[in-house]
Amino acid sequence: YEISTRDWSSDVCSSDLDDIICFSAAGSHSAYILSATEWNLNVFDLSGRQILSKKTQLGRDQIFLSTSGLYFLRFTKRDGQTTVFKLFIR
Repeated sequence: YEISTRDWSSDVCSSDLDDIICFSAAGSHSAYILSATEWNLNVFDLSGRQILSKKTQLGRDQIFLSTSGLYFLRFTKRDGQTTVFKLFIR
Protein backbone atom coordinates (compact mmCIF):
# COMPACT_ATOMS: atom_id res chain seq x y z
CA TYR A 1 0.00 0.00 0.00
CA GLU A 2 1.28 3.47 -0.83
CA ILE A 3 0.60 5.91 2.02
CA SER A 4 2.60 8.97 2.86
CA THR A 5 3.76 9.34 6.47
CA ARG A 6 2.25 12.85 6.52
CA ASP A 7 -1.19 11.16 6.39
CA TRP A 8 -0.58 9.33 9.65
CA SER A 9 -1.57 10.67 13.02
CA SER A 10 -0.03 9.43 16.24
CA ASP A 11 -3.03 7.14 16.60
CA VAL A 12 -2.24 3.99 14.64
CA CYS A 13 -3.46 0.47 15.37
CA SER A 14 -2.15 -2.63 13.69
CA SER A 15 -2.26 -6.37 14.05
CA ASP A 16 0.32 -8.53 12.29
CA LEU A 17 -1.73 -11.64 13.02
CA ASP A 18 -4.90 -10.24 11.49
CA ASP A 19 -3.37 -8.22 8.66
CA ILE A 20 -5.13 -4.96 9.58
CA ILE A 21 -3.76 -1.46 9.93
CA CYS A 22 -6.03 1.45 10.83
CA PHE A 23 -5.18 5.06 11.51
CA SER A 24 -6.99 8.34 11.90
CA ALA A 25 -6.43 11.33 9.62
CA ALA A 26 -6.00 14.53 11.64
CA GLY A 27 -8.95 16.92 11.42
CA SER A 28 -11.06 14.80 9.07
CA HIS A 29 -13.24 12.80 11.49
CA SER A 30 -12.23 9.72 9.53
CA ALA A 31 -10.12 6.59 9.79
CA TYR A 32 -8.35 4.62 7.10
CA ILE A 33 -8.31 0.84 7.14
CA LEU A 34 -5.76 -1.23 5.24
CA SER A 35 -6.32 -4.96 4.95
CA ALA A 36 -5.75 -7.87 2.61
CA THR A 37 -8.89 -9.54 3.98
CA GLU A 38 -12.57 -8.55 3.97
CA TRP A 39 -13.94 -7.91 7.46
CA ASN A 40 -17.28 -6.97 8.97
CA LEU A 41 -16.61 -3.77 10.90
CA ASN A 42 -18.65 -2.45 13.83
CA VAL A 43 -17.72 0.88 15.41
CA PHE A 44 -18.75 1.69 18.99
CA ASP A 45 -18.42 4.82 21.11
CA LEU A 46 -17.20 4.76 24.73
CA SER A 47 -20.70 4.12 26.05
CA GLY A 48 -20.92 0.94 23.96
CA ARG A 49 -23.41 2.39 21.48
CA GLN A 50 -22.91 1.10 17.93
CA ILE A 51 -22.16 4.00 15.58
CA LEU A 52 -21.44 2.22 12.31
CA SER A 53 -21.61 -1.22 10.73
CA LYS A 54 -20.15 -2.10 7.33
CA LYS A 55 -18.13 -4.62 5.36
CA THR A 56 -14.60 -3.38 4.68
CA GLN A 57 -13.19 -3.47 1.19
CA LEU A 58 -9.94 -5.20 0.29
CA GLY A 59 -6.99 -2.86 0.20
CA ARG A 60 -7.77 0.64 1.45
CA ASP A 61 -11.09 1.65 2.93
CA GLN A 62 -12.25 4.69 4.90
CA ILE A 63 -14.90 5.40 7.52
CA PHE A 64 -16.33 8.81 8.44
CA LEU A 65 -17.72 9.74 11.86
CA SER A 66 -19.57 12.89 12.89
CA THR A 67 -17.37 13.76 15.87
CA SER A 68 -13.83 13.31 17.12
CA GLY A 69 -13.28 10.97 20.01
CA LEU A 70 -12.19 7.56 21.18
CA TYR A 71 -13.90 4.67 19.40
CA PHE A 72 -13.70 0.89 19.45
CA LEU A 73 -13.43 -0.79 16.05
CA ARG A 74 -14.45 -4.45 16.07
CA PHE A 75 -13.43 -6.46 13.01
CA THR A 76 -14.97 -9.91 12.45
CA LYS A 77 -14.11 -12.41 9.71
CA ARG A 78 -16.60 -14.88 8.21
CA ASP A 79 -15.05 -17.67 10.32
CA GLY A 80 -15.87 -15.71 13.50
CA GLN A 81 -12.33 -14.49 14.27
CA THR A 82 -12.60 -11.09 15.96
CA THR A 83 -10.10 -8.29 16.57
CA VAL A 84 -10.86 -5.06 18.46
CA PHE A 85 -8.90 -1.81 18.19
CA LYS A 86 -9.22 1.34 20.25
CA LEU A 87 -8.66 4.37 18.02
CA PHE A 88 -8.87 8.12 18.60
CA ILE A 89 -10.61 9.70 15.60
CA ARG A 90 -9.56 13.32 15.10
